[in-house]
Amino acid sequence: MDFIANLFQTVFLLNTTEITLILLAVALVVILLSHKRILSVLKSLTGPLFKRVQLSVLRLLPKKQQESIFNKEICSVLNQARGFRLKGQFTEAKGMYQKVIDKVEVYLDEAAVVFEHEHDDKLVCAQAYLDAGHDCQNRGEFSHALEHYRHSRELTPGTDEKSKICHASATSASAFIHHVQGDDKAALQEFNQARQVFEQLDERLGVAGTYKGLARISYVAGHLQDALSYYNQAYGEYVEAKDSFGQAQVRLGIGGIYLAQGLTDRAQYEFDQAYDIFKNDSNLRGLASTIFNYALLDLDRHKVSTALGELQTANVFFTFIESKFEQANAYLLLGQSLIQTMKLDEAEEALEKAYKLYKKMGVSSGLAHVDYSRGNLKLTANNHALARQYYSKAIERYPNNLSKAQALRSLGNSYFITGDFQQSEQNYRTGLQICMNLNCRKDEAKLRRKLGYLAMVQGNFEEAGMFFNSSLESLPADCVEEKTLGILYKAMLIIEKCYDISEELTENRKTAFEYHMQSAGEEYHQALRLYIYGRYYLLKGKHFSARECLLTAKSHFELNNQLCWLFRCYYALGKNELENGLLNLSAHTRENSLHYLRPGYQLAQQMQCQRAVSLFKILIEQLR
Repeated sequence: MDFIANLFQTVFLLNTTEITLILLAVALVVILLSHKRILSVLKSLTGPLFKRVQLSVLRLLPKKQQESIFNKEICSVLNQARGFRLKGQFTEAKGMYQKVIDKVEVYLDEAAVVFEHEHDDKLVCAQAYLDAGHDCQNRGEFSHALEHYRHSRELTPGTDEKSKICHASATSASAFIHHVQGDDKAALQEFNQARQVFEQLDERLGVAGTYKGLARISYVAGHLQDALSYYNQAYGEYVEAKDSFGQAQVRLGIGGIYLAQGLTDRAQYEFDQAYDIFKNDSNLRGLASTIFNYALLDLDRHKVSTALGELQTANVFFTFIESKFEQANAYLLLGQSLIQTMKLDEAEEALEKAYKLYKKMGVSSGLAHVDYSRGNLKLTANNHALARQYYSKAIERYPNNLSKAQALRSLGNSYFITGDFQQSEQNYRTGLQICMNLNCRKDEAKLRRKLGYLAMVQGNFEEAGMFFNSSLESLPADCVEEKTLGILYKAMLIIEKCYDISEELTENRKTAFEYHMQSAGEEYHQALRLYIYGRYYLLKGKHFSARECLLTAKSHFELNNQLCWLFRCYYALGKNELENGLLNLSAHTRENSLHYLRPGYQLAQQMQCQRAVSLFKILIEQLR
């Protein structure tokens, strides 16, 4: 009767095609039930139709007949696979899982369900569900993974040590999924529950994993010092457990924090240490994750072409090991990199792939990142209306974290370019408050510098100076590149003040200017340094030196697609160069459009360069 009840329930849950298949399956069962070798007959059938029939029949067979399929040999293979996976040897684990799939023609999550029928030992069943959850999680099937983790916990209510460890492991795994899906409240609760159990049982690897999860939550929220503290605790646990794989994972996390703080050299050191460990262990996932982090580092250093190559390599690895979440992250960063190289169609394609993967997995933070990146894409294409829509969607999705502050900064940039200074300032200040609350000093410094520049172009030079000074004060001592940029802006303020209100370049101003330029050094932002010197030499009447500096700066800006700064070089070089420059800039688009000229025109307005404004109006009409 159980068999008939199961059949009746199954049929009413299927569509027409599947009902037909089930009817065929039932007919086959009726014919073959009297035969002792029913299973061998089923397995002898070939073709996609009969494979679906086999699976349907196998699900309906009594439990005892299922046991003959999922025998001790299968259990042994799955246990070996689990051992490889726990060691991070995913290629070997995948091979073992494939043996199971080839043998019984079902996936691991289905195998876990049958495990429950085969074993009286609930712990074995719980571990099978736990492994099935990990497998689904790796494939990006987060809802299925959560279901398996729930089953695993339900099967381990016992008080013995092994049951507690399995239960805590499933809880910790669920916490990670809740985190990436945006439910940090549930994630924090589960990580802390699991950590308490692991600490009571002195299970160091489990404790380390929960600290790592708590670090990730803190990092995404922008609490970088808390994240660093958690990572350090996790690292200590991995050292005690002599787990090199875990140590390498933590080093990647610590490197990410240093990168967010602008400490690129320290970030690279951590990434290098992780890479060496993963390479020695031949760990493909670890190597792919490290290469992905190298791409982040190179993007921060404006080495876009290098980052593109690294991302493509990492994505090949992630595709091979079928890690959907990492694939989505790689597509996202690839899209962001392609935007910087002006390959907008390819960037949109990569972002669409990331969006589909995040949507399938239910990762709200990923969807917000895609919206933010699409905003950057539309801003690059000078489509401010669409850019602002995407930025606003991202801001709505983000909690009050660092990503939200960055989206607010970009939205402010869009309003700045079109001359809506009030909206620009409002967004900058909102983002600044978030950074101050989170103690994100690097991004706080960037927003203060933005507010200073906004004040400068409106002629509020005292306010600009205050923002530039506070920007430098916000930076950590070893954040050298950002500090260099801040000092250069202070030097530029002296020059622009003389240009804007025709003040003389007094000896005091010359001394202050030279002091700032020497303090900035020559290691970073060489093109901006040359541009500022070019403007300085023009004020002093040294036209040959000015032209030499500006032409060199122009070449750098052109090479790196920094079109607004490129325009400013053309303007500083004079009318003839500006006219040629406008024609050259128009060639940056396929349709000879003015997409990249109008931001320059608006920039000229913001700098109150009346001669440039009138000249642009004439030239724009001519180019049309």
